Amino acid sequence: MADKKIRDPLDRYYTPESTAIHILKNLDLDAKVFLEPSVGGGAFAKAIRCLFPQAHILGVDLDPDALGLSCCDQQYNQDLLTCDSDLFKDVEAIVGNPPFALALSHIKWLRKNVPQASLHFLLPIQFLASKTRVGWYMEDPPHKVRILSQRIAFTGPTLKGKGTSSQDYAILSWGLGRAEQTVCSWIFPEGLHEEEDPGLLAHLQ
Repeated sequence: MADKKIRDPLDRYYTPESTAIHILKNLDLDAKVFLEPSVGGGAFAKAIRCLFPQAHILGVDLDPDALGLSCCDQQYNQDLLTCDSDLFKDVEAIVGNPPFALALSHIKWLRKNVPQASLHFLLPIQFLASKTRVGWYMEDPPHKVRILSQRIAFTGPTLKGKGTSSQDYAILSWGLGRAEQTVCSWIFPEGLHEEEDPGLLAHLQ
């Protein structure tokens, strides 16, 4: 999920823990059982543990060396798309930063197989602009798009602390059922408030 010349083969671009905490504070979460697919370094799992200390956390990652698996109460070292959906029957909220190349397949799988849970993924804003995804957006648009007003300094094996991403990011959120409209809002660095612009409602029929 980073625009570097040398890409990690597993797309291991980790969200800073402080960013994950800030994001979760701006989501309307009321859950006791969480899932972080492609858990990676475990930023969101750690943020959940910080903000919801009584929560039960499930983590999935194909990488056996993913440090975030150890932060979860239940760990699954496998491809999310090969998981038995019964493992997630009690999950109420899904949060994470999926590998960009697999993001759409992960969203589709989770929306189909874990329909009772809200879904919140950190993705580049360009994810919304692809012609190849427009048909799917019309079928299952996100309920809310929260734009991060400050760019993210990801970490990972191939980044070596080289700085902030040149892309802008947003949290794409799905609730239960199909959204009649997508609401756009912003997450500000200070985390004091979140503003909505009624003029940017995307009415999707």
